[in-house]
Amino acid sequence: MKPMNKTVNYKAGDLVLESGQFGKGFCILKSGILEVKKGSTVITEISSGGAIFGEMSEILGKPRYVDVYAKTESSVLQVGKPIEDIATTNPEITIKLIKTLARRLEDTTAKLAYDLSEEVLDEKKKQIKVLIVEDQVNVADTIGQKLAHTGWDFTFARSSERAIEYCGRDQFNTIIISMGLPNEGAFSLRRALRSMKKSESTPMIALVITGDNEISNKARQYGFNRQVNKPLDYLELESNIYQAMGKNPTERFFRIEENTSICTLPEEIPEFIFESFMDHMEDHIRGAVNQGLSRIIIDCSEIIQADLKSADIIHNFVKDSEKLKMNCVVVCKLDAVPNWKGFEKIKSLEFLTDLQEALSKPLSESSAEPNTDPTPAPSAETNSENSEKSSEESSEG
Repeated sequence: MKPMNKTVNYKAGDLVLESGQFGKGFCILKSGILEVKKGSTVITEISSGGAIFGEMSEILGKPRYVDVYAKTESSVLQVGKPIEDIATTNPEITIKLIKTLARRLEDTTAKLAYDLSEEVLDEKKKQIKVLIVEDQVNVADTIGQKLAHTGWDFTFARSSERAIEYCGRDQFNTIIISMGLPNEGAFSLRRALRSMKKSESTPMIALVITGDNEISNKARQYGFNRQVNKPLDYLELESNIYQAMGKNPTERFFRIEENTSICTLPEEIPEFIFESFMDHMEDHIRGAVNQGLSRIIIDCSEIIQADLKSADIIHNFVKDSEKLKMNCVVVCKLDAVPNWKGFEKIKSLEFLTDLQEALSKPLSESSAEPNTDPTPAPSAETNSENSEKSSEESSEG
């Protein structure tokens, strides 16, 4: 019986071709957009009607190396006839296959030339690689999306077998393992990975469902470096990844621009981020001094509401910068200046209200030194007292 061709319709997010499987024949995209993914990383998209894909498995006699997902609603013609038969009976399709392969080779060659450039190689050496072992696809994908700003390279494995395969090929900076893997597979996986050369000392983070004390205790006994509870707090997860690697989680708030180290404080500052700022503040400043940077700017413009933790960070940055003879500037929104000056520790600082202005100011004029106005700025407590007095006077009048 001859293999039949069939058209299959997919919804957005559906798996079209799975990595690790052997394929027969090939597929033709009729409509829609497909994503070719390695783990959670999108390698390319297929969007041209009539595009051929999925033929390499049969041609090479090897399992597929990537997954293909429907990015939008898509229609795909699956051709089940062996490529050998097609080559002898349908020369026009054979020519199209050859052209498809030639185009891919050209694209791969161009990408390889770029990837092997010195600049890119240097960047890739610095890039942090994170393996997520999670059988719930949406959880892994969401982690990749929520932490995309880090620039980390995420690889996604849906099973222990795939995780072992990836760790045999590559070395990861951190491995995140869901404790929800079938048959408590997380624990046997950890044992297997610890016996492998490339993962024997890699930090491992356990994802544990909140309240599952038995699994949490077992993960601790098995030696997982850290634990993060589901439902996930992604800022906490990011911090745990940094800490598991022995890195500072506040590094992501710093950037260098125009010979200046700029620290952009986040909208809200959780306790563990606050503690990390306080613990590593002097290290940041010493690093800026060591790099020959001319100043540090603390940018508070994104903070939703001035609070004591943020004020403590600003105060300590200015104090430690002065100690290390580093010029320090504080920037905030214009309407937030009175709020910041309501905190006793920083009420006498000069606040600039525009980052570009702070960057362009000569060093001698841009330090957040106490202002010379002999009348001190009212504190938050003083403002409250004055408000009460005004109310009393108003009611008496």
